[in-house]
Amino acid sequence: MPATFDVVMLERGQVEFVEIPAFTWHTYVMLSEHAVTYETMMGKYEPDTWKSSAAWAPPEGSAESVPYLAALKAAAAGQAV
Repeated sequence: MPATFDVVMLERGQVEFVEIPAFTWHTYVMLSEHAVTYETMMGKYEPDTWKSSAAWAPPEGSAESVPYLAALKAAAAGQAV
C-alpha cells in the first residue's frame, strides 16, 4: 500500500460522488452491504487493456488481496493499518 493516500467517504445527502482524474490510481471499498457504485470513463471500453494494477496492490482474487482489502477498510475507518 502506498505510504500516503486520500480517503473519501461517500454518504447519502452529504458527499455522494467523487471525480478522479484519468490515469490516477484509485480503488473503492464497501463499508456497508447497502451500497451502489457507478463508474464511468472516457473512450471505448477495452476489457483487455483498460486497467492495470499498481505495483503495491496484490492481484485481484489472490490470497494476498484479502488482508490488503482489510487494511484498506481499516484505513478508511481511521484505524491503524
